[in-house]
Amino acid sequence: MTDNRLLACIFMVVACAVVAGCSNGSSAADATTVDGSAAECVSKCAGRECGPDPGGCAKDCGTCPSSHLCGASGKCECVKTCGDAQCGPDGCGGECGVCGQGEQCGAEGECESIECGDVECPPFPGPGTWNVYCNEKDHCEYSCIGACQPGIEIFVPSSAFPMGSAEDGSECAQLDFPDACAYEHPIHDVAFSFGYFVDKLEVTNSQYSACIASGTCSRPDSGPWKKVLDGMDIDDYDQAYEKFPVVGLSWAQAVQYCVWLGKELPSEARWERAASGLSHQLFPWGDNKATADMAVYCHKFTLLDDCVGFSVEPVGSRPKGLSPVGAMDMAGNAAEFVEDCFHGSYQGAPVDGEAHITGCEQPPMPYPVGEDEIFRIARGGSAAVPAVGIRTSAREPINEATSSETVGFRCSRDADKP
Repeated sequence: MTDNRLLACIFMVVACAVVAGCSNGSSAADATTVDGSAAECVSKCAGRECGPDPGGCAKDCGTCPSSHLCGASGKCECVKTCGDAQCGPDGCGGECGVCGQGEQCGAEGECESIECGDVECPPFPGPGTWNVYCNEKDHCEYSCIGACQPGIEIFVPSSAFPMGSAEDGSECAQLDFPDACAYEHPIHDVAFSFGYFVDKLEVTNSQYSACIASGTCSRPDSGPWKKVLDGMDIDDYDQAYEKFPVVGLSWAQAVQYCVWLGKELPSEARWERAASGLSHQLFPWGDNKATADMAVYCHKFTLLDDCVGFSVEPVGSRPKGLSPVGAMDMAGNAAEFVEDCFHGSYQGAPVDGEAHITGCEQPPMPYPVGEDEIFRIARGGSAAVPAVGIRTSAREPINEATSSETVGFRCSRDADKP
């Protein structure tokens, strides 16, 4: 036998021995080289966190924590713990689901309606995305967080309340103006069959300017608005007043803004319910006397001239003066247009919360009245009136076509009706 044939036979014997050894249940790590030394095993665990070594060199590439399972790729995969849960943590750093607008995640992982003061917060009827929460007075409050005009609205649930003031004028007499209550009689119960929304704050210059920019609203005639730029008329205002209530506009301009947002001016009944609550009280904060830290008004009044120079301030600057539903500036700052036209009393007024807009009357002197002029109502009083004028039941006739440096507005909208 030649040397080459001898070497070939030796290699065949060695190969058979190695194959036989491995096939007897030994691993690659048990294999030996031709000279009898142990063969070096190459691990294939690189990039794997768990499971057996594909190279057969180790029992496992790693062990997963108890909250994870080893996947086919050798990676530890988190096991979600949602089960039937609709929301809440999934145990893997994510969420089992997201609740709808106006809902919150309950303790058992179920989506449930938010409740404030035993009232279920309804879905918001307007466009955009709104954050829903319980406000300082435990009422459902909605703030715009996306695809909507910035603002805050409060849900006022269906309810009944007494509207107006006592016919004996005692409420005004205690504030040294016994005749100031003349238009507030008789007290009558108003019952709302459905809830509604009302703005938490008076409409600001900044908010109103967005309506002008859209081409819908026209510029106010006074206040911080101006028309001066190289002799050209422009729609602009002093930016230092962006958070002040917009004033110097007519009733129709206020209506136009609210309609632009899919809303309306509140009726007198809606306004007074939001200002006074479920029972009649002198001021939004209760029957305690008015003070300068409760409202923006003529708090130094002794004579009419004492109110000259008092002007509006940024909206929401008197948080102590919150109304029972959580609305601000419902006493003083800017007086506020409502939908109703003027009537000298509440005789024949709707008792369902709707506006009184038929059979409009004209106020007596000293109001300058033209034959065809229509007077609306302003509520809440302003920075330029004494305490008697900022009561929750106070009413002020105002010509709908005129504007004032102390009259602004807020908007309201219907809730979805079943």
